[in-house]
Amino acid sequence: MKRPTLPRTINTHPMMFVLGLILVATAFTAVVLLHPDMLTYFYMYYGITTFMVMTTFARVTIFSTFLRLVSKNRLVRRTLKLFIKMDVAQKWVKSKLDLLRSQGVVYYTKNASLSQINRALQYIEENEEAR
Repeated sequence: MKRPTLPRTINTHPMMFVLGLILVATAFTAVVLLHPDMLTYFYMYYGITTFMVMTTFARVTIFSTFLRLVSKNRLVRRTLKLFIKMDVAQKWVKSKLDLLRSQGVVYYTKNASLSQINRALQYIEENEEAR
């Protein structure tokens, strides 16, 4: 079975997006009006989930920023020295950063066609956030 090229064209009518948005807004309004006490749980769940996903996407940037802060800011170094040894923290962050950058990825394909694997890798490099 031959699949179309990536990225694929959007086949859905724009009104379906608008309809979905209206339905979600209606459900959210119903929860606000009928069960406002449930909003606390929704915001907690949504906030934690969003934070975890964004942290996963930005983990290399977070580690790099931490290393830059430690190396250039005296106040950060002094504060960090109160809790742990500076060289231990830097070695740990550098090792985790190296591990993140060298992590392998497993790709499953129907057959071992190098051109298909190459196209998939190019698509991932161009379009995926968490590389």
